[in-house]
Amino acid sequence: MSGKKNEIVQAAEIIRDDFDAFHVEFKNLTKKAAKIFAERDWRSGQELSTTRLDLYKHFVAETETKIREILDERFEDRSTWRSLKPEFAKFRRQINLIFSE
Repeated sequence: MSGKKNEIVQAAEIIRDDFDAFHVEFKNLTKKAAKIFAERDWRSGQELSTTRLDLYKHFVAETETKIREILDERFEDRSTWRSLKPEFAKFRRQINLIFSE
């Protein structure tokens, strides 16, 4: 596998792995939210809501940083992202399975 192709695969794997980590963390926070709601701990509920809203931004920023390191100047190149799309599509079925849980 050429270096360019390997970088594309690495970027797709990072997106998949970071999405999986985001989803696990979001599910954990959601379980925590149910407990907080049942206990009527409104202050903690508000804090947790903010955490859940910020979680996505946090993971996107981290993922972007990792991918920029791998792709370097090719990060802004549309053809790079066109090449990445089919590699990521290989993982799509896994993501669909996660959402169906």
